[in-house]
Amino acid sequence: MGAAQQIQRLGAQKKHAIRQGFHQPSATLPSLVQPTAPGRRLMPEAVEILLAAAKQDQPLLPVQYDGGWVLQCGPIQFPSDQTGPRKQATYRRAFEQLIQSGLVEHAHGNVWGISHDGYLLADQLIAAAQPRSAQPETTL
Repeated sequence: MGAAQQIQRLGAQKKHAIRQGFHQPSATLPSLVQPTAPGRRLMPEAVEILLAAAKQDQPLLPVQYDGGWVLQCGPIQFPSDQTGPRKQATYRRAFEQLIQSGLVEHAHGNVWGISHDGYLLADQLIAAAQPRSAQPETTL
């Protein structure tokens, strides 16, 4: 099997795995923190970052400074206030989890962006969090 076919097969498997984990349209957002790999779940902070970045349609910029670490996304930063090292470590781990899950990808320099799969997942989470009556009906 050629390299292009292997890449295509892996992409299809990843999309299938994401779809399998998010098939609960009546669930609330916190309950949608589903496995990204067998036995693994996205941290709530990772979901928060993913949804904010997708809604803002802005890149992610991790910034290390004298007082610690923040993740900048347009006008939003994570953690959202001047918190201690524990909260910063939680958001740094959530960001790393998004990268490892393939939901965020390197753009250039210190800039990161939501991947195609990341946008698909964010769209599914947003749609699942909407009341059933607000979702458009689909007909075949």
